[in-house]
Amino acid sequence: MELKPYKKLTGLDFELSKTVQYTEEFLAQLTSLNFLVGNLIEISVTTTATSFEHKIGKTPVGWIIFDKNTNSNVWRTAWDDRSITLQASLASTIKVWVF
Repeated sequence: MELKPYKKLTGLDFELSKTVQYTEEFLAQLTSLNFLVGNLIEISVTTTATSFEHKIGKTPVGWIIFDKNTNSNVWRTAWDDRSITLQASLASTIKVWVF
């Protein structure tokens, strides 16, 4: 999921303008947290390293498994600005957040 840019409001009175400014500052802090800006993908991993498109537009800094249907270990063997390559100890379907 890609965060949409914050739309700046103009022509506001002073108090509302300050509220908008504080909101912008708060949102800037949130979007600077790497793990909040990413993409959730559901994929099938196997015992052979397989590459998957992550669609985050940059080389990831991390990934988190949110769900898997087997008791398997999953590890990364490579990644770049377009894909992540994962391998598992058992064939599994997983949901992984790439950020």
